[in-house]
Amino acid sequence: MLMLLGGLLYVLGHFALFAAIFRHARAFHAERTIFLYHLISAVVLAMVAGALAMWDVSLLIGAIGLLSIHAIYSITFLELWSLAEGGYSLAILRELTGPRQRGRLQSDSMRTLGGGKVRTRIESLARLGLLRPTGDQVELTRLGRVAGWTQAVFRSMVNTSLPV
Repeated sequence: MLMLLGGLLYVLGHFALFAAIFRHARAFHAERTIFLYHLISAVVLAMVAGALAMWDVSLLIGAIGLLSIHAIYSITFLELWSLAEGGYSLAILRELTGPRQRGRLQSDSMRTLGGGKVRTRIESLARLGLLRPTGDQVELTRLGRVAGWTQAVFRSMVNTSLPV
């Protein structure tokens, strides 16, 4: 029980550090940095939990609990951060409530925003090695085909009707 309380305090401290300090740092406005912040934290916690379980096998369940708490926290944080950071819908709402013309969308600015989001996403996927730009088109890399096939398998397992 003490280990689970420690895990809760750890993730609260991790969040407090982000909320108080890191969210103001420009580097933490990037997906990669936010992901690494959570990944490094999870790896450190996994090493601590593993060491505790190896020291005393009766602590194995607590170690698994620690990792579960961190996993739930990180997945929730990353999903909410992603939704808040990159939502096209939020940009539309900001545009509608902006000082220029309340209640009217500026179609040119929306087209620019949409095009910028597509370019940013393509650049991200290219950095990850999932696709490569070829002139005015893009093509999947070998890794991109594997990732596409994998997500199609997962989608079919949960029976979604989302377009490919």
